[in-house]
Amino acid sequence: PTSVSAPFDFRPGERIAGRRVGVIRAEFQQLRGLPVEDTYRQALDVLQGLGVILEDVQLPSFPYREVSSFIWQVEGFSVFEPWLRDGRLQRALLNKDRWIGWRAAALIPAPDYMKALRIRQAVVRAVGELTRRFDVLVAPMNPLGATPIERPADAGTSGRPNLEAGLQYQGTLAGIPAISVPCGFTRRGLPVGLAFAAGGMRDGAACQMAHAFEQATGWHRRRPTFRE
Repeated sequence: PTSVSAPFDFRPGERIAGRRVGVIRAEFQQLRGLPVEDTYRQALDVLQGLGVILEDVQLPSFPYREVSSFIWQVEGFSVFEPWLRDGRLQRALLNKDRWIGWRAAALIPAPDYMKALRIRQAVVRAVGELTRRFDVLVAPMNPLGATPIERPADAGTSGRPNLEAGLQYQGTLAGIPAISVPCGFTRRGLPVGLAFAAGGMRDGAACQMAHAFEQATGWHRRRPTFRE
């Protein structure tokens, strides 16, 4: 019921020279002093070498993370309610805090949820205006490195810098297509990614830019060094 029938146009190998790329500069600047700063600078150099036009851009000011998390919690409870009530979900979850968050979401008043949806509609309009100016937007993805699979994704984050990820949350709220591709590794050998996002119903544009970056770098062919 939430899907749409529309054409998908992806042309791998087509030249991307001259395409306009909006660089979410604030999300790159927050990496100053971190070990991955050069990794992401080189990623932008690769794009520039492919002939794209890089232009700094600022995301519209919205509480992306907070609104996205709020809506996700409420809708998550709605989806998983049967499994929450009979206990199956809490037994299956690695991170038990997820279950507590979903249970708490059941107590959120409907007017608060409606307010969040109104903010979401404002985000959709603002993002639509922004993405019409560019072929794609680009920002760092998981610059602190991948999380080991044996522990929950949001555990063990004490002492790690709290980095903004506006493009990621913006994509979730606005429903725009986005893709992440490898662009290097941390000093610990954990992969980091580069995120591309395009306007609504323009999935092919994001895929095309990501494919061109992959072909120019080869990071997607490398693997982390696993330690026993």
